[in-house]
This record gives sequence, C-alpha cells and structure tokens, in this order.
Amino acid sequence: MRLSRLRIMPAALALSLALSLALALAAAGAAAQAPGIAAFYGSFYGAGLAEAAPGEQPPASITRDTDVTIKPLAGGGFTLTWSAESHVAAFQPPKDRKVTVEFRPAGRPNEFEGARPAGAAGPVGAAGGGERYWAKLEGATLTVLAESTGADGRRDTQRWDRTMSGGQMQLVYLRSRDGRPVLTVRATLVRMAP
Repeated sequence: MRLSRLRIMPAALALSLALSLALALAAAGAAAQAPGIAAFYGSFYGAGLAEAAPGEQPPASITRDTDVTIKPLAGGGFTLTWSAESHVAAFQPPKDRKVTVEFRPAGRPNEFEGARPAGAAGPVGAAGGGERYWAKLEGATLTVLAESTGADGRRDTQRWDRTMSGGQMQLVYLRSRDGRPVLTVRATLVRMAP
C-alpha cells in the first residue's frame, strides 16, 4: 500500500505543476493581449467636428485639427502632448492650443495623476489656478480628465476619451461648465509615427 501511494503522489504532483504552469501561461498570454498604455505610444494626427451646445459660442459647428503624441515616462508613466487648431470662420485666423501633461502612476492599476511640467506656460496645478489632471486606462480606451476653477468661481471640466482601434485613435472630447455641457468634439486620428 505504501508503494502505491508513492507512485501516485509524484503523478499527482506532476499533474498539479502542469496545471499551475498552464494557468500561469494563459494569464500571461491574456495580459499580453490586453492593450496597455504602450498601445497608445506614438504620434497621431487627424481632424474632427466640434459642436457647441445651444447658446454657447461659437454658435455653429467648427472643424478642428488635432495632433497627439504619447511617450513613455520613467516609473511607468507617460507624457501626453496634444494640440488643437479650431477653424471657426474663413475670415478669422485659426485658434490653437498646445498642452503637455506628465502622468505618473496613482497607486491603483491603470490610473494616473497628471501635472504640467515645470516651466510650462500658464498656471501649473490646481494650487496655481491651473488644471488638475487624471487619466485612467480601461481596455482600449484612455480617458483623461481635467478640472479647473475660473476666477469667477465657475468649475470647468474636460474629458478626452481616446480609443485605439488598429492604427487609429477615436477621440471624443466633452467640455462642461458647472456640470452643463458646453462643447463636444469627435475626431479620428491616424498614427503618423510609433
């Protein structure tokens, strides 16, 4: 009886180890297939349509050219630079804005806290009257939130949902003031460089 137990135990142990190894490999494969922040690295360019909420300026739809660059940052974070050029009317020069934010891990998986780099133009961080930034990666979508309070005490919230699909990035931008929608932009961007 003892001899048969000794023969069964190595077989059971081998089976247990084989199952454990198979599960570990399957989990590693699933993690490798899930898009991480690295899927967003690169330079993207595209255009879209911006639509103001009723009663907001500009009162009509406008086109907006957009470019985005996302690069890795030491410590598991990333740097996000974006610019937008709005074409309001043929007789007016386009309005443009360029922003760079450095995002660092927030201590929770796939969540990041952002700040404008030192030396950036304009107020940096909420304490300086600037914007506060957060980012969250869920599946193939990177959501960035920015919040600021103006001198008049009104709260401005901006949300960018960037969803990767192949070599394209679908962008949906929403801006609200005191919780009321102000502007929506929908754009498709193409990867120009890795």
